[in-house]
Amino acid sequence: MKIAFLLLVVPFLSAYSFIIGEQDGSVSVPLSAQKTVVDVVVELKLNILVDLVKRAGLVETLMGPGPFTVFGPTDDAFEALPFEVRQKLAENKTLLTEVLEYHVVGGAVFSKDIAQDKLVPSVLKDNIRFNTYPVAGPVKKVTATGSLIDLSRVDQNASNGVVHVLDKVMFPVPRQNLVETAKRIPELKSLVEALVKTNLTSALAGAGNFTVFAPNNKAFSKVPAKVSADIDLLTSILLYHVSASPTLYSVGLEDSQQIPTLNTKNSLTINLKDGQVQVANSTDFHATVLMADGSVSNGVIHVIDEVLLPPSA
Repeated sequence: MKIAFLLLVVPFLSAYSFIIGEQDGSVSVPLSAQKTVVDVVVELKLNILVDLVKRAGLVETLMGPGPFTVFGPTDDAFEALPFEVRQKLAENKTLLTEVLEYHVVGGAVFSKDIAQDKLVPSVLKDNIRFNTYPVAGPVKKVTATGSLIDLSRVDQNASNGVVHVLDKVMFPVPRQNLVETAKRIPELKSLVEALVKTNLTSALAGAGNFTVFAPNNKAFSKVPAKVSADIDLLTSILLYHVSASPTLYSVGLEDSQQIPTLNTKNSLTINLKDGQVQVANSTDFHATVLMADGSVSNGVIHVIDEVLLPPSA
């Protein structure tokens, strides 16, 4: 589901083989008397990250006084990116530099500093969003812009900062809000039209911690014309697909979880079945998440295959 969303928001890219560089198990990086964040990344065997940092010309910067907080994706995380994305990063130094800078904070952020929906500006200036799950109870999972942080490898101290290991690359960088992002996705054209029709665009373009279960065009094509024509009813339906807080990435969704919505009288229910995430209304009519974890500046988008009607509709 994650890969599918990436391919929706990343322009078409030419297909050539992606060569990260020769990987012989060693990386040649000058060592200082004390370990910098670069040295720690090398020790953690984040070899692809180190190679890309060298290609982007950021080694000297990250060996500077800092402090820096580096969110370092594993080699597997980089390899899990869609082929087109990996190729684009290999060919476009500007894009590569931006992605890497989004994984660095100009300051020290330790695990104790992370809180639900806390926003911390990256070196790139775009915010990294932190979330903790489950929503209630002891924290078992922590994410940085939807990417799971390896809690066994947090707070890896360096002389000029700290490193935390990620199991996914934070990509694409969430520079646009929900509405701006939806406008760029052809499969969400009908949703955008409905938001405009109901004057909800301003609310969903503003600051927030939104989770939107976004019906695709095919889902909206099943909605009766009389429903679409009733502005109050359509507004109620759209609000039923939005949760205000906290931001719920897929790793934070649990079976039978109740999710309050902006349609304040009604909630949604999450069902995890056969490897799929389903979102159900009170009559157990459900939609399946087709594309998950589309990070935006004010939350996250999950694309679904049905429009869910609240009980009062």
